[in-house]
Amino acid sequence: MRGGSICIFGDAGDFPGAANQGGTIFIGGSTYLPGAKMSKGTITVKGEAKVLPSFQRLEIVQVDGLAFQKYAGDNVDNGKGELLVGVGSS
Repeated sequence: MRGGSICIFGDAGDFPGAANQGGTIFIGGSTYLPGAKMSKGTITVKGEAKVLPSFQRLEIVQVDGLAFQKYAGDNVDNGKGELLVGVGSS
């Protein structure tokens, strides 16, 4: 994915946003290992997510009144992607 946006209202399964190169993905449910080999772009997971160890944990951020744990990665690629996971979810 190089651009555009995808909105998933439920669970997303395994590896959503793999190799993302600039798109925006919103996942309303849970997922497993989002953003593998992501080089740019943003993935927001409102539910639970198992995060790859190659993502760097950053600060807690507020988005539309909800708290999210922010990660940078995937550091296997160049680490410029953004992953937001609902607080208490991962």
